[in-house]
Amino acid sequence: RCSLPHLRDRRERQVRMDCRGQDLHVLLPTLYRRVRAQGEGNSHKDQTTRGIHSTMRDRQQLLARCTAECLACEKACIACNKHCTAMVKAGVKGHERAARLSADCLEICRLCAVICKRNGAMVAVMAAACRRACLACGAECGKHKEMREMAVCAKSCTACARSCAQVEKLA
Repeated sequence: RCSLPHLRDRRERQVRMDCRGQDLHVLLPTLYRRVRAQGEGNSHKDQTTRGIHSTMRDRQQLLARCTAECLACEKACIACNKHCTAMVKAGVKGHERAARLSADCLEICRLCAVICKRNGAMVAVMAAACRRACLACGAECGKHKEMREMAVCAKSCTACARSCAQVEKLA
């Protein structure tokens, strides 16, 4: 009779049932090979499960980072828009395009942050739109880097566009 008290789980109990009435010295190497082979099969399953959870965690972190970048970009675009609007009212014509782009960019960033926050079905599409808006706004604001609001907006738009490009690849 085979007595292996250290075997605990269902697979190992099945192995114990298979070895009744056989000589332990003959059976033991075979049993170890079977248990090892079964264990290797499960380790692949565990790795796959870990891989899925790791991928889900990475996706959540990527979406959280994109949400934060979009909200920071929205805040910078609000300040930039106020600055550009004041400059246009003062008669400076070089800021009209920046004012329009920053107004559009802040709204798109706000919406993208909301969709990323809830992991919406259209997150990749919205991230692509946000990336394009941020690139346009960042390029225009980058022309006026001597003004603090414009420089901050250009930097924030660049960071947001980079983050949105990563989210866009999730689709």
